[in-house]
Amino acid sequence: RDGVDAAHERRVRAWACTLALHAARMLGKPHAVAATAQALLQRFYYRKSLKRFDAFEVAMGAVFLALKVEEEVDFGRTVRRVLYAFHRLYQRRKGLPLSPMPLGGPRHAQWKARLMAVERHMLKELGFTLYGVVDHAHKYVLSLSEHLGLPRNVAQRAYALVNDTLFTDLSLRYRGYVIAGACIDMAAHELRVELPPGWWKLLGCGARDMGAVMGAVLEYHALARDGELLGWIEPLTEDSIYKGESAFDRAEEARARARDDAQAEAGA
Repeated sequence: RDGVDAAHERRVRAWACTLALHAARMLGKPHAVAATAQALLQRFYYRKSLKRFDAFEVAMGAVFLALKVEEEVDFGRTVRRVLYAFHRLYQRRKGLPLSPMPLGGPRHAQWKARLMAVERHMLKELGFTLYGVVDHAHKYVLSLSEHLGLPRNVAQRAYALVNDTLFTDLSLRYRGYVIAGACIDMAAHELRVELPPGWWKLLGCGARDMGAVMGAVLEYHALARDGELLGWIEPLTEDSIYKGESAFDRAEEARARARDDAQAEAGA
Protein backbone atom coordinates (compact mmCIF):
# COMPACT_ATOMS: atom_id res chain seq x y z
CA ARG A 1 0.00 0.00 0.00
CA ASP A 2 1.26 3.51 -0.91
CA GLY A 3 4.33 2.00 -2.51
CA VAL A 4 5.49 0.11 0.60
CA ASP A 5 7.01 -3.26 -0.25
CA ALA A 6 4.94 -6.12 1.21
CA ALA A 7 7.94 -7.73 2.92
CA HIS A 8 8.98 -4.41 4.49
CA GLU A 9 5.42 -3.79 5.66
CA ARG A 10 5.41 -7.17 7.43
CA ARG A 11 8.76 -6.28 8.98
CA VAL A 12 7.59 -2.91 10.28
CA ARG A 13 4.34 -4.35 11.61
CA ALA A 14 6.26 -7.07 13.45
CA TRP A 15 8.64 -4.44 14.83
CA ALA A 16 5.71 -2.36 16.10
CA CYS A 17 4.31 -5.49 17.74
CA THR A 18 7.59 -6.00 19.61
CA LEU A 19 7.24 -2.46 20.92
CA ALA A 20 3.74 -3.25 22.17
CA LEU A 21 4.95 -6.46 23.83
CA HIS A 22 7.93 -4.85 25.54
CA ALA A 23 5.88 -1.85 26.68
CA ALA A 24 3.29 -4.14 28.28
CA ARG A 25 6.08 -6.00 30.06
CA MET A 26 7.65 -2.76 31.28
CA LEU A 27 4.27 -1.74 32.66
CA GLY A 28 4.02 -5.07 34.48
CA LYS A 29 0.85 -6.07 32.65
CA PRO A 30 -0.35 -9.60 31.79
CA HIS A 31 0.22 -11.01 28.33
CA ALA A 32 -3.44 -10.43 27.46
CA VAL A 33 -2.71 -6.70 27.25
CA ALA A 34 0.13 -7.23 24.79
CA ALA A 35 -1.92 -9.69 22.72
CA THR A 36 -4.84 -7.29 22.47
CA ALA A 37 -2.53 -4.39 21.58
CA GLN A 38 -0.87 -6.43 18.82
CA ALA A 39 -4.26 -7.46 17.42
CA LEU A 40 -5.51 -3.85 17.43
CA LEU A 41 -2.35 -2.69 15.69
CA GLN A 42 -2.61 -5.32 12.96
CA ARG A 43 -6.29 -4.58 12.43
CA PHE A 44 -5.63 -0.83 12.14
CA TYR A 45 -2.95 -1.35 9.49
CA TYR A 46 -5.31 -3.54 7.52
CA ARG A 47 -7.13 -0.30 6.74
CA LYS A 48 -4.43 2.36 6.96
CA SER A 49 -0.99 2.86 5.46
CA LEU A 50 2.35 2.90 7.26
CA LYS A 51 3.15 6.02 5.25
CA ARG A 52 0.24 7.87 6.80
CA PHE A 53 0.43 6.62 10.37
CA ASP A 54 3.71 6.21 12.23
CA ALA A 55 4.29 2.66 13.48
CA PHE A 56 5.86 3.77 16.78
CA GLU A 57 2.90 6.03 17.46
CA VAL A 58 0.32 3.38 16.53
CA ALA A 59 2.04 0.87 18.83
CA MET A 60 1.74 3.41 21.65
CA GLY A 61 -1.94 3.96 20.88
CA ALA A 62 -2.59 0.23 20.67
CA VAL A 63 -1.14 -0.39 24.13
CA PHE A 64 -3.18 2.48 25.56
CA LEU A 65 -6.39 1.09 24.05
CA ALA A 66 -5.53 -2.46 25.12
CA LEU A 67 -5.19 -1.29 28.72
CA LYS A 68 -8.67 0.19 28.47
CA VAL A 69 -10.02 -3.11 27.13
CA GLU A 70 -8.30 -5.45 29.57
CA GLU A 71 -8.29 -3.35 32.74
CA GLU A 72 -10.04 -0.52 34.53
CA VAL A 73 -7.69 2.39 34.14
CA ASP A 74 -7.06 5.76 35.72
CA PHE A 75 -6.86 7.92 32.57
CA GLY A 76 -4.20 10.42 33.63
CA ARG A 77 -1.95 7.87 35.32
CA THR A 78 -2.24 5.43 32.42
CA VAL A 79 -1.33 8.09 29.86
CA ARG A 80 1.78 9.00 31.87
CA ARG A 81 2.88 5.40 32.28
CA VAL A 82 2.40 4.58 28.60
CA LEU A 83 4.36 7.67 27.57
CA TYR A 84 7.17 6.85 30.01
CA ALA A 85 7.39 3.24 28.80
CA PHE A 86 7.57 4.21 25.14
CA HIS A 87 10.04 6.99 25.87
CA ARG A 88 12.34 4.45 27.50
CA LEU A 89 11.88 2.08 24.53
CA TYR A 90 12.63 4.97 22.16
CA GLN A 91 15.88 5.71 23.97
CA ARG A 92 16.95 2.07 24.15
CA ARG A 93 16.12 1.31 20.52
CA LYS A 94 17.99 4.40 19.30
CA GLY A 95 20.95 3.84 21.60
CA LEU A 96 20.42 7.17 23.39
CA PRO A 97 21.43 7.88 26.99
CA LEU A 98 18.65 6.86 29.36
CA SER A 99 16.98 9.79 31.06
CA PRO A 100 13.41 10.25 32.35
CA MET A 101 10.84 12.22 30.37
CA PRO A 102 10.15 15.43 32.34
CA LEU A 103 6.47 15.52 33.33
CA GLY A 104 4.79 18.47 31.63
CA GLY A 105 7.86 19.24 29.53
CA PRO A 106 7.76 19.97 25.77
CA ARG A 107 8.33 16.37 24.71
CA HIS A 108 5.76 15.07 27.20
CA ALA A 109 3.18 17.55 25.90
CA GLN A 110 3.96 16.74 22.26
CA TRP A 111 3.83 12.95 22.73
CA LYS A 112 0.66 13.16 24.80
CA ALA A 113 -1.08 15.14 22.05
CA ARG A 114 0.06 12.60 19.47
CA LEU A 115 -1.14 9.71 21.63
CA MET A 116 -4.59 11.27 21.98
CA ALA A 117 -4.74 11.88 18.23
CA VAL A 118 -3.75 8.35 17.24
CA GLU A 119 -6.20 6.93 19.78
CA ARG A 120 -9.01 8.82 18.04
CA HIS A 121 -7.90 7.62 14.61
CA MET A 122 -7.72 4.01 15.81
CA LEU A 123 -11.14 4.13 17.46
CA LYS A 124 -12.65 5.58 14.31
CA GLU A 125 -11.11 2.95 12.03
CA LEU A 126 -12.06 0.12 14.38
CA GLY A 127 -15.64 1.37 14.48
CA PHE A 128 -15.34 2.17 18.21
CA THR A 129 -15.56 -1.60 18.78
CA LEU A 130 -12.69 -2.93 20.88
CA TYR A 131 -14.18 -5.87 22.77
CA GLY A 132 -14.02 -9.20 20.99
CA VAL A 133 -11.89 -7.62 18.28
CA VAL A 134 -9.93 -10.84 17.81
CA ASP A 135 -10.57 -14.54 18.32
CA HIS A 136 -7.51 -15.38 20.45
CA ALA A 137 -6.10 -18.78 19.55
CA HIS A 138 -4.63 -19.43 23.00
CA LYS A 139 -7.89 -20.72 24.42
CA TYR A 140 -8.19 -23.28 21.61
CA VAL A 141 -4.67 -24.60 22.22
CA LEU A 142 -5.60 -25.59 25.76
CA SER A 143 -8.93 -27.22 24.85
CA LEU A 144 -7.53 -29.04 21.78
CA SER A 145 -4.48 -30.29 23.69
CA GLU A 146 -6.70 -31.65 26.43
CA HIS A 147 -9.09 -33.25 23.94
CA LEU A 148 -6.22 -34.93 22.07
CA GLY A 149 -4.51 -36.02 25.27
CA LEU A 150 -1.24 -34.31 24.35
CA PRO A 151 1.74 -34.07 26.70
CA ARG A 152 2.17 -30.84 28.61
CA ASN A 153 5.31 -29.88 26.71
CA VAL A 154 3.47 -29.97 23.36
CA ALA A 155 0.74 -27.68 24.68
CA GLN A 156 3.35 -25.30 26.09
CA ARG A 157 5.27 -25.17 22.81
CA ALA A 158 2.06 -24.67 20.83
CA TYR A 159 1.10 -21.83 23.18
CA ALA A 160 4.46 -20.16 22.54
CA LEU A 161 3.96 -20.53 18.78
CA VAL A 162 0.55 -18.87 19.07
CA ASN A 163 2.32 -15.96 20.76
CA ASP A 164 4.54 -15.73 17.67
CA THR A 165 1.50 -15.47 15.39
CA LEU A 166 0.64 -12.17 17.11
CA PHE A 167 3.54 -10.56 15.25
CA THR A 168 1.74 -11.35 12.00
CA ASP A 169 -1.72 -10.61 10.59
CA LEU A 170 -2.83 -14.25 10.91
CA SER A 171 -5.47 -13.44 13.53
CA LEU A 172 -7.23 -11.30 10.92
CA ARG A 173 -7.16 -13.93 8.19
CA TYR A 174 -7.92 -17.15 10.07
CA ARG A 175 -10.12 -18.23 12.93
CA GLY A 176 -8.44 -18.84 16.24
CA TYR A 177 -8.98 -22.61 16.15
CA VAL A 178 -7.23 -22.87 12.77
CA ILE A 179 -4.20 -21.02 14.13
CA ALA A 180 -4.23 -23.18 17.26
CA GLY A 181 -4.38 -26.37 15.19
CA ALA A 182 -1.44 -25.31 13.02
CA CYS A 183 0.62 -24.43 16.09
CA ILE A 184 -0.19 -27.77 17.73
CA ASP A 185 0.89 -29.54 14.54
CA MET A 186 4.17 -27.60 14.49
CA ALA A 187 4.81 -28.25 18.18
CA ALA A 188 4.13 -31.97 17.86
CA HIS A 189 6.47 -32.18 14.86
CA GLU A 190 9.26 -30.33 16.69
CA LEU A 191 8.93 -32.54 19.77
CA ARG A 192 8.43 -35.76 17.75
CA VAL A 193 5.03 -36.48 19.25
CA GLU A 194 2.60 -38.37 17.04
CA LEU A 195 -0.87 -36.92 16.76
CA PRO A 196 -3.99 -39.11 16.44
CA PRO A 197 -4.91 -40.00 12.83
CA GLY A 198 -7.28 -37.50 11.25
CA TRP A 199 -7.16 -35.21 14.26
CA TRP A 200 -7.40 -32.10 12.08
CA LYS A 201 -10.97 -33.01 11.14
CA LEU A 202 -11.97 -31.58 14.51
CA LEU A 203 -11.10 -28.14 13.12
CA GLY A 204 -13.14 -28.31 9.95
CA CYS A 205 -10.39 -26.66 7.91
CA GLY A 206 -8.18 -27.76 5.06
CA ALA A 207 -4.47 -28.48 4.89
CA ARG A 208 -3.97 -25.33 2.80
CA ASP A 209 -5.08 -23.03 5.60
CA MET A 210 -2.95 -24.78 8.21
CA GLY A 211 0.02 -24.73 5.82
CA ALA A 212 -0.40 -20.99 5.30
CA VAL A 213 -0.36 -20.41 9.05
CA MET A 214 2.76 -22.51 9.47
CA GLY A 215 4.49 -20.68 6.64
CA ALA A 216 3.74 -17.29 8.17
CA VAL A 217 5.09 -18.42 11.56
CA LEU A 218 8.31 -19.71 9.97
CA GLU A 219 8.68 -16.44 8.06
CA TYR A 220 8.38 -14.52 11.32
CA HIS A 221 11.00 -16.75 12.95
CA ALA A 222 13.42 -16.00 10.10
CA LEU A 223 12.72 -12.28 10.51
CA ALA A 224 13.22 -12.37 14.27
CA ARG A 225 16.57 -14.15 14.00
CA ASP A 226 18.32 -11.22 12.28
CA GLY A 227 17.79 -8.99 15.35
CA GLU A 228 16.34 -6.06 13.40
CA LEU A 229 13.07 -6.21 15.32
CA LEU A 230 14.93 -5.31 18.54
CA GLY A 231 16.54 -2.19 17.06
CA TRP A 232 15.14 1.00 15.59
CA ILE A 233 13.39 1.14 12.22
CA GLU A 234 13.07 4.62 10.78
CA PRO A 235 9.46 5.78 10.24
CA LEU A 236 7.93 5.72 6.79
CA THR A 237 5.80 8.80 7.47
CA GLU A 238 7.41 11.93 6.04
CA ASP A 239 6.44 14.22 8.94
CA SER A 240 7.26 11.81 11.77
CA ILE A 241 8.52 13.47 14.95
CA TYR A 242 10.43 10.27 15.76
CA LYS A 243 12.62 10.33 12.64
CA GLY A 244 16.34 11.01 12.98
CA GLU A 245 17.72 13.04 15.88
CA SER A 246 15.43 15.69 17.29
CA ALA A 247 16.15 18.75 19.39
CA PHE A 248 14.57 16.86 22.29
CA ASP A 249 17.08 14.03 21.82
CA ARG A 250 19.99 16.48 21.94
CA ALA A 251 18.60 18.18 25.03
CA GLU A 252 18.12 14.85 26.82
CA GLU A 253 21.64 13.75 25.90
CA ALA A 254 22.98 17.01 27.36
CA ARG A 255 21.01 16.47 30.59
CA ALA A 256 22.27 12.88 30.82
CA ARG A 257 25.89 14.03 30.38
CA ALA A 258 25.44 16.75 33.00
CA ARG A 259 23.96 14.22 35.42
CA ASP A 260 26.82 11.78 34.83
CA ASP A 261 29.41 14.56 35.29
CA ALA A 262 27.74 15.65 38.55
CA GLN A 263 27.72 12.07 39.84
CA ALA A 264 31.38 11.66 38.89
CA GLU A 265 32.34 14.87 40.71
CA ALA A 266 30.37 13.83 43.78
CA GLY A 267 32.14 10.49 43.85
CA ALA A 268 35.59 12.00 43.39
